[in-house]
Amino acid sequence: MQTFTETEKNKLVKKFHTLIGQVGGGNKRKEAILWRCGVEHTNELSVAQLITECDALHKELNPGLDKLDIARKRLISAIAAYHKAMGVDIFQKKYEDCTPFEKDRRSRYAKGTAENASGKEEFNKIPLEQLRMLYNGFIKGAKDVNAVNELRAGDILHRVSLN
Repeated sequence: MQTFTETEKNKLVKKFHTLIGQVGGGNKRKEAILWRCGVEHTNELSVAQLITECDALHKELNPGLDKLDIARKRLISAIAAYHKAMGVDIFQKKYEDCTPFEKDRRSRYAKGTAENASGKEEFNKIPLEQLRMLYNGFIKGAKDVNAVNELRAGDILHRVSLN
């Protein structure tokens, strides 16, 4: 009976071979990757090496995924900036100072906001153009809220100086 790690490694080896077939280049491509990794057979690759190579091949097959991933991260950041400006409690602490639970909670909150704003049921199903549109909207919203807060703070200081 195989261990869990062996089973997962076998799945990754199959995935590697499938991706090599889809990308093209055949045995020469596979041999070049194996040579670069310093092994002679795919079974000699470590799980980490297989994951890295499969990811690289997958990105090569789907070049648009990189753009989507970057756009999703930018949108989450813009939503966080907007919520911080609006005074939402979970966004007031610096991200680096948050616990893993708080980071996950912030991410889920931002993704939920994006889903509501886009009308989609899943964050990862939001198309690239809509991600960009939402990003611009939330950045503009955060700037507007910050400008209003500065005006209010200046108005309060002005009123205090009059008394």
